[in-house]
Amino acid sequence: MLLSYDNYETLTDGWHRLHSYMRDGADEIPALFYPLSHHLVACGIIPATSPQPGMQ
Repeated sequence: MLLSYDNYETLTDGWHRLHSYMRDGADEIPALFYPLSHHLVACGIIPATSPQPGMQ
């Protein structure tokens, strides 16, 4: 599954996979999240004043 960075969506891809894991009783469900620069700034990973190449 791919988690969305959008405030209006939870998943970018993987709804069928999520339901399959839930149906099968999975204790853990793997998911990926690709952070944008504002996520990295909020977590203190990069400073707010230096934009990183290739980051939005």
